[in-house]
Amino acid sequence: MANHLRVASVFPSEQTTNRRCDQANYQLSCQSVITNTPNPNFRRVEILVRDAFTPEAGNHLARVVVFLSSAP
Repeated sequence: MANHLRVASVFPSEQTTNRRCDQANYQLSCQSVITNTPNPNFRRVEILVRDAFTPEAGNHLARVVVFLSSAP
């Protein structure tokens, strides 16, 4: 998702989204959290990957945090 936002030159608004993101035989749940930063020219994008059967358990299989700039 983070690469998609970079390539599309999209400067996203603050939001949280959840979706399925299965890989091979593994059923996964992906959560994207986009938040503002103190600098209005940047957004913080956090992507969390969890087991789809117990996403509320809090066990993250992967976590990626990137910062996007509004500059082209």
